[in-house]
Amino acid sequence: MAKKQDEVDELEDRGLDLEVADMIKGDEPDDENQDPEHAREIRYEELDSFGMALAKHRAECIAARQSSNIEAIWIEDEEFYEGVDEANRSSEKRTDWHQKPPGQTPGGPKSNTQSSIFPNITAPFVDAATARLADVILPVGNQASWSFDPTPIPELIAKSKGDFEELPDIDYDDPAAVQAQAQNEDAEREEALRQIKAAKKLAERAETRIRDWHVECRRKIHLRKVIEDAGRIGVGVLKGPFNKVKTRVGYIDGKIEVINKVTPHSKWIDPWNLYPAKDCGDDIQNGDGVWERDYITMKQIREFLNDENYISEQILRCIEEGPQKAAAVYKETPEPIDDPNNREKFEIWYFHGTAEQEELEAGGCDCSGIEDPHMPAMITMINNHVVRASLNPLDTGQYPYSTFSWRRRSGHWAGIGVARQVRAAQKIVIGGARNLMNNAGLGAGPIIVFKQGAVTPADGVSNISPRKVYYLAEDDDSIQDATRAIGVIKIDMVVDDLIKIIQWGMRLAEDTTGLPMLLQGQMGSAPDTVGGMRILQNNTAPPLRRLARAFDNEITETEIERYYVYLL
Repeated sequence: MAKKQDEVDELEDRGLDLEVADMIKGDEPDDENQDPEHAREIRYEELDSFGMALAKHRAECIAARQSSNIEAIWIEDEEFYEGVDEANRSSEKRTDWHQKPPGQTPGGPKSNTQSSIFPNITAPFVDAATARLADVILPVGNQASWSFDPTPIPELIAKSKGDFEELPDIDYDDPAAVQAQAQNEDAEREEALRQIKAAKKLAERAETRIRDWHVECRRKIHLRKVIEDAGRIGVGVLKGPFNKVKTRVGYIDGKIEVINKVTPHSKWIDPWNLYPAKDCGDDIQNGDGVWERDYITMKQIREFLNDENYISEQILRCIEEGPQKAAAVYKETPEPIDDPNNREKFEIWYFHGTAEQEELEAGGCDCSGIEDPHMPAMITMINNHVVRASLNPLDTGQYPYSTFSWRRRSGHWAGIGVARQVRAAQKIVIGGARNLMNNAGLGAGPIIVFKQGAVTPADGVSNISPRKVYYLAEDDDSIQDATRAIGVIKIDMVVDDLIKIIQWGMRLAEDTTGLPMLLQGQMGSAPDTVGGMRILQNNTAPPLRRLARAFDNEITETEIERYYVYLL
């Protein structure tokens, strides 16, 4: 090898072409027409390396959300909204498929005789709060809750009103100079008016275009879901804009044509499917990426083979592997999906963040003319394989997600919902109601006490029934009266005291949420005068206005800003 290198150095010293020197070293010359199979293998290696790095980042995001304990809080809030807790979990989730078949002997009596009733006040409070907020935020019909105005420029506004500063170099005693200055000011005023008018016209056109996109994607339906999620578990997620193919059928020039058009859309995202980066804090836009999970069937994944935007070879690898599930711990081969409801579905993951230019080009993305090696990208993964790579349509690099928190939680992007606010009150109502039912069960009938050996039933069965016959023992001279052989103990009914506890829990729910029962169509603790109820309604307005402002700041403004960038 040293001898060959000496020969190469000698050839280079003699001025021979470096390509000849490379051939002597045994290397292949750089040729644009290199072996396609070799280039394909290199590309697959780059894609596998890219997919491995993304899978590790995804595992970190999954682990970060799990370790924040927010998922346990969501489960608790979801269960209280459904009216489920530890006492009634098995009975509430039992279905006909879990019952014994007809004709079989039913099981024996349950050993637990305690009440498991769940008087659900969480769901009514959540539904009333979210419905009221939706009525305040979302206008009726196709009207929008936002509008565009051009950015006010003080200099233009002043000139359009004829407000000009006096210039020190103008001789105001010279009529010709004053007339020339007046002509210049008139010209500047006309130009300022023209620019302001043009800006207003452009703002109106942008507003009309974005409103039309919102109507096409039925944005209001998705906004209602966002509000309902925020009220139930504390956070709602809206995605948009993102490109979606809209298929339309039209009658054009005497023919029926099918038109596929790519338009921006917005849609509701289940918070359970959103995994922001662990370093995002209370704003997902601050993190180094966002992951979104969804499920697709085998039929849907096969349709990707006909889409040139997807990498067919990677899709075939996913089909061969079968559905797999990503976990909080990175594994080169993810575990099979164990959920029976999703066992036949694939997990498809969408990543929004930055990527290297070489990685995007390996995924089939055209990055020509871009000098920045770190580019905002959108990556689609199935299992641990990159099946699609493209640039973020937003030049600002923003992630197409907006989150709305019902009440902010310090340091976390997911807030606190109505279900969590009434949790203490819900427990009080549950405890009072169950003790009330247990007391009613004990006090519904007396406790019968027999003197052992002194009283014997005629039929041999000791129970309480009409026309029951009992015998007194013949050798028991101590019993002169049968009532002394049989004792009756009555349990006191403490209904009034327990109902007071339940009513206190209901009032506590109103106080903690700021939503009186009046908003649910019930009087509750509202006064029985018109003036009193009007005052109560006015007092409920500030919390709703606070929520409306928070919704505009966190959802409306951020999403509309992204739409405007998309339009530009």
